[in-house]
This record gives sequence, structure tokens and C-alpha cells, in this order.
Amino acid sequence: LKPDARQIGMVKGRDLIGLHYRGPMDIPARQNLELKIVGWNAVGEAEGTGVVHIAPGCGAEDYELSQAEHLSIITPIDEAGAYVSEQFAPLYGHNALKVADVVFEHLKQQGYLYAIENYTHRYPVCWRCQEELVFRLVDEWFIDCEEIREPMKKAAQSVKWIPEYTGMHMQNWLDNMGGWCISRRRFWGLPLPFYYCDHCKKWIVLGTKEELQKLAVCGLEQLTELHRPWIDNVKIRCPHCSHSPISRVEEVGDCWLDAGIISFSTLNYLADKEYWKAWYPCEFITEMVEQVRLWFYSMLFMSVTLENRPPYETVLTYSAVVDEKGEQFSKTKGNAIPFDEAAEKMGADIMRWMYAGQNIRSELKFGYGPAEEVRSKILTFWNIYKFFVLKTQITKNINC
Repeated sequence: LKPDARQIGMVKGRDLIGLHYRGPMDIPARQNLELKIVGWNAVGEAEGTGVVHIAPGCGAEDYELSQAEHLSIITPIDEAGAYVSEQFAPLYGHNALKVADVVFEHLKQQGYLYAIENYTHRYPVCWRCQEELVFRLVDEWFIDCEEIREPMKKAAQSVKWIPEYTGMHMQNWLDNMGGWCISRRRFWGLPLPFYYCDHCKKWIVLGTKEELQKLAVCGLEQLTELHRPWIDNVKIRCPHCSHSPISRVEEVGDCWLDAGIISFSTLNYLADKEYWKAWYPCEFITEMVEQVRLWFYSMLFMSVTLENRPPYETVLTYSAVVDEKGEQFSKTKGNAIPFDEAAEKMGADIMRWMYAGQNIRSELKFGYGPAEEVRSKILTFWNIYKFFVLKTQITKNINC
């Protein structure tokens, strides 16, 4: 506290719960909101007063608390992180990452500014471009997974997992999985085939390209492929009330929807069930252990949903392949090694040795340095073999 601070009393935190207060940011958007203090075990005691501000529209934990406490929610920014409504003046027109000085000036004018401090803390950034990120509450599409949880656990138990702890990872994931968020907000991708009729208030979900062609009223001639953005040009007629035109929802699907259904979609599951049965389930599949919550999970989800059985019999998992320093490979970071380049410089036998000789429980440090170590071992073996062959030939000649 500043030297002129004076203590006028002391209260317990629990005595503050339920009290209402005036927000320091006196902006139009907050005039009709109920501002009250609630209890939260995530608030620390190391510094400050023990009172923190929460923003349910801009943080995952804040949103969860708002649901438990029935708090009001506002989402002040658009997809670009900009304040787009005059209800958020004086922040209107600014980007959320660049409003610190605007906030300080506003607090100063209102007589609320006490001190400005610099804090070092962890902050999310885009792993591709390293831009700072902000949280924003949006509506998404989910699959409720509760009814399929136990059937999936039972199916996973019949799979042979190598190593065995991978099966434990899968059971743990299934125990704790929430709803599956299947929508993404991207320019290109697998379209979610959901259409909403504003006239009769019903949802239309299309299952095949033939259904789309039957209900389409325009845009088919521009449908280069079944992906966004071309699919957005196709409008349909409502099969319930014949109202048209109806547009598709803007979101695209999670890529794991595609990956999970591949053993059905590529094997003519709907058109030729006997052909599909000849190939299903897969006898052996292998990928890194992270796929427990991704590809292995999405395939298991689809298979149990459609056939109530696992899509694979034996699964081998291995740890991650990282660079020589133990860091994750990334094109953005510049440490990625293309396969063709590695095969040309290292040699295919060197790469085979590195992978085949690796303990699947440990990370494989891949690079030209480790490759040279393998090369020296193979050259030693090769020289021993050449010496053996040469001595064998000499012995044969002497015996003759």
C-alpha cells in the first residue's frame, strides 16, 4: 500500500459474498448487469484484497463460474478481437490486445486509478504465428457423449493395447471426456450439413450428396467439391414446409469426424456391407500415444456408434518424435525435416535403424546428429561382415 493508506477495518472474505458493487469501468454495456461478489476457490491469497474481476464471456474458468452462480454474460469482442459496439465505449473501435492505455486513462478520469504495475504471467499464443490470443465465448456444435461412454469403455477393454498402459490412458480419457465439440470456424473445411428453416423452425440434417441435389434450389453448378466455400453457395428447400432458400450453418466440422469415420466411408459401408465386413475390424494399427484422445478415440466413437464394437484388434503406441534438442518439430519454428531430404542425406537404412531400434516408451530424438551415431554403428557392423566374408573366401581357397 502507499504510505498515506489508512486501515479502516477488516472483514472476512465470506462476509463479502452477496454484496453488490459499482464497476470501475463505467460503460453502457454494464448498466443493466447485476454486479455482485461470489465465492470462488480459484482466488489466491498471496497478494491484493482477495477480490478479482471475472469476465464470463472472455474466459473458460470465468464462464464455468458464471454457470454455477447464474451470472450475466456479455461477449464484448468480435472474431478479430475488436470491440464492435458503442455499448463498450471508450473501448469501442479498439482491439482487445491494445486497450491497456485506454483503460488506464478511463480509470484515471473516473478517479479509480490506484497504481499501474507490470506482471509476468503465462499467456496463450498461436502456435503457428506466435500472435497473442484472447478468449471469446461462442456457440458451437457438440455431440453429447454420455450415453456412449460405457459402451466405448467396454469395447476398448477388448482391444490389445501395446504397451498395456495405453489401454489405461484410453479408459481414463473415456471416464473424463465431455461433449465432443465438432464445429470449427474456418474458411475451408468439411461442411457440417445442418440447415435451419426460419419459417417452420425445424432443423434439416442432410446425409448424402443425393439428398443435397434433391433439395437444392441453387448453387449446384458452382459446387466444385463438397467443401467450404463452394458448399455455401448451395441453398435448399425445406422438406417440411417447402420454404426456400435455406442456407447452411457457417461452421465446418472437426477434422477428427473425417478421420474417425474413414474405416466406414472408404470401405463402402452403406453400399456394400459384405465387402466392408471382409476388411473390418482392422487387425493392427499404430500411431503415437497422443492419438488416444484423437484418432483412436474418434474411430472407436464411430465404430461403437454404428456397430457396437471396436474398429481395431491390436493397437501399438509409441512416444513422440522430436528434434535433437527434444523440441517438437514445427515448420514455423524451422526445425522440421522433410522425409525426402532425410532419406537423401541420412540414407534409408539409417532411418530404419533409428525407428526400429527405438524404445516405444521414450521420445525419439531425430536429426542428423543422432543419424551420424547410427551410421558409425552400422559401418562397424558392415566392416565386420565384410571381414567375415573375406576370411571365409580365403579359407575356402586354402582348403581347395
